[in-house]
Amino acid sequence: SNVPAVHDNFVLFHLEMSQVNTTKKAASSLQEVQETIRRISEKKSVQSVMIVTAHGDIIQSTWDPEEQLKHAKAISNIVRQARFILQENDPLSLITVRSLQREIIVAPDGDYLLVVLQNAPHMTE
Repeated sequence: SNVPAVHDNFVLFHLEMSQVNTTKKAASSLQEVQETIRRISEKKSVQSVMIVTAHGDIIQSTWDPEEQLKHAKAISNIVRQARFILQENDPLSLITVRSLQREIIVAPDGDYLLVVLQNAPHMTE
């Protein structure tokens, strides 16, 4: 089953994003963000990582420069719509969009979104 893999990825991404949010006001926050992206990017299945604001402004990204702004804006819109659909007492914790070959995992955390593009789980087995 792929559910544990997705859950494990979410836990990893959420922990990584929590580290970024905890230190985002520190002078070394950009370095922390870069380190988080580096650690996530080292995972075998990961193609690209992006941290954006809830409005789609890119903080840091390893995505294709020609595509990243379009993806950041589209993903922030999806998150905004998902939050609208869900009740306030049921906050959004993860969005996964999967095709046959790839998946996008979005882990919202406060005013920031951690976005990971990776191979679909069955592609890395």
